[in-house]
Amino acid sequence: SVEAMTQFCLLGSGLATPPLFLIEEALDRGELVEVLPEWRVDPIPVFAVWPANASSNNNVRHLLDHLGSADTI
Repeated sequence: SVEAMTQFCLLGSGLATPPLFLIEEALDRGELVEVLPEWRVDPIPVFAVWPANASSNNNVRHLLDHLGSADTI
């Protein structure tokens, strides 16, 4: 899990690529160090499956639009 991987890094047990929101505070406190700042992992595709009648729901449409936007990657 991403959370376990992050905890192992905080314990000094290796390198990992957790999302920034999980490690931002630890980076600010100096508990973690970014080793290869120019290197990034490839984005992970997101798939959404929903019943046919859900596409008319505005909340579902907003979520799908948000997940599909480049700003969330």
